[in-house]
Amino acid sequence: MKHKAVFVFILFFLILLFPSFIYAQRGCCSGHDGVCCECGAQANGKVICNDGWRGSSCLYANIEECRNYEVVQPVSTTVQQDQPTQSPTIVPTLIPTVVPTNIPVSPTIEPTQIPTEIPTPTIKPTDIPKELEENEQLSEAEYDNEELESQTSGGG
Repeated sequence: MKHKAVFVFILFFLILLFPSFIYAQRGCCSGHDGVCCECGAQANGKVICNDGWRGSSCLYANIEECRNYEVVQPVSTTVQQDQPTQSPTIVPTLIPTVVPTNIPVSPTIEPTQIPTEIPTPTIKPTDIPKELEENEQLSEAEYDNEELESQTSGGG
């Protein structure tokens, strides 16, 4: 029994170590509207899908549906870039020159500012607070009453 468990473990390990890859031929371009047989093969021999996608792993020669199509040459995957017909040239421009004029320059009149008076605040003397004896404090209500009395009596 012990030998059978070791054999199963080794067999399982070998299956994980040497995976076999299987490519499904039925799914070629299945998500891209199918294979475009009239487009021919790419330069690498792979198929082109109907929507123009070129990332399929299927070979054009292995697609049975495309065997009746005659392909003259494989489709090139390189993109040709347009070359400019002539190089741009820089046209020099004239530098403007300053030309003096004969118009007399008159002195400019600056507006005068009218001084505005800023009122100076008058400082009123305040009552000298009475001295509090030690440990004596005014409550907030007493303080408000004294302040109110001093304002109504005219500062005295």
